[in-house]
Amino acid sequence: MSNKMRRYALLVFAALVGLVMGYLRPEVSQSLLSVVGIIVGLGYLILSRREETNKTTQKKKNSSPNQIDWYLLLQMLLYFIVGAALGATIIYIRVLY
Repeated sequence: MSNKMRRYALLVFAALVGLVMGYLRPEVSQSLLSVVGIIVGLGYLILSRREETNKTTQKKKNSSPNQIDWYLLLQMLLYFIVGAALGATIIYIRVLY
């Protein structure tokens, strides 16, 4: 399995876990969305600033595996948020109609 496929599988897994959690526990997922969203946003901000600093200090882009792992973790959290929001929305739409 290539790195790209493994990454895609992890992102789909995170989205499906979020979807199931949002469907089974919409109240809990709705309360978690803002907290996890803020964490993901701050993580992306900090990591992007660090990458910009590395680009200006070094001519050659040196992506460490540790930094790539952090991006993958943040992307998985983002996909989890999207899945949980969709799962909770399904429940709320069913209640309304």
